[in-house]
Amino acid sequence: MDSGLQDLCQAVRCNANWKLAVENFSESYHLTWVHPSLNSCSRMEDHFNFEVGGPHGRQGSLLYRSGLIDGHSLPTFPNLDALKKQTVAEYITVFPNLMLGVHPDYFLVFLVNPLGPDTSAERMVFYFVGDAAMTPDHKMLRHLPIDLWQVTNDEDIEMIERMQVGRRSPGFDGGCFSPALEQTVYRFQQEIAQAVGE
Repeated sequence: MDSGLQDLCQAVRCNANWKLAVENFSESYHLTWVHPSLNSCSRMEDHFNFEVGGPHGRQGSLLYRSGLIDGHSLPTFPNLDALKKQTVAEYITVFPNLMLGVHPDYFLVFLVNPLGPDTSAERMVFYFVGDAAMTPDHKMLRHLPIDLWQVTNDEDIEMIERMQVGRRSPGFDGGCFSPALEQTVYRFQQEIAQAVGE
């Protein structure tokens, strides 16, 4: 297995409640301030919400750029029209703790497991398209999304760990949701409340 893939298959400890990681994955308004590298190729304003049914958070991006090295890119999923091969990525959160990233040239599985009320373990696994994508000559191309997600997740972990500290502050008494930017987070919290109530 590619060493970069192996590294991301290992669980990473996060000193924050698992729900903060899921909420963070479910919205895009933090991209501008937290993820300058990601925001340069998948901007906040290019994201949209969509319906897939059931208790799932879902958003997509109308601007996704596959990585290029010397004019070459990774193979894409078959049967995508030309526009989707160039532009669309979709992100689905499957309640309670599974997150999926569907891109034209790879599929990401992101799982966060609670270890305690303020610690969790995160694991990312990448699936590329076909045997051709896994050849040695595509290794550098595979590392473009792997490295981007590594940087992005490190930035997210730093942010949600700070949020976890803030939640313990006596000055924190809850908050309110933005109807324009946090519909998916609100839906996730409704699912949590229903599950706890059951």
